[in-house]
Amino acid sequence: MDTFKSNSILIGGNWVPVASGKTLPVLDPSHGTVLSHIAAGERIDVNRAVNAAPTASDDTWGRTPATERGRILQRWARLIEDHKNALALLESRDTGKPISVARNDIDVTARYFEYYGGAADKLHGQVIPFLDG
Repeated sequence: MDTFKSNSILIGGNWVPVASGKTLPVLDPSHGTVLSHIAAGERIDVNRAVNAAPTASDDTWGRTPATERGRILQRWARLIEDHKNALALLESRDTGKPISVARNDIDVTARYFEYYGGAADKLHGQVIPFLDG
């Protein structure tokens, strides 16, 4: 995979520059200071992503067995937990929410990765009935 650049977006498994080459500042809402810059995608970039989507399942992830995908998601859960404080601080600075709320958001995110990692090789296109009819 190519290296991330602030004027790039991920399309078809590769970091590609946005057509305009422009970026937008990411501001800390509590201070107005610039945290970073992100790519300023436009219609042409959305169209490139949409056109690449049909072959997304053909990539490495799509060919990875469900059991291995589950292990990868479980590993992500552990990494999120291991870096909870740094991620919560970044989330707080990015959104302006209190650090306690940001920590909770990170905990929930780790639990989602853990849950879906456990479910990866157990779901087979079936759903639990919700309502009759």
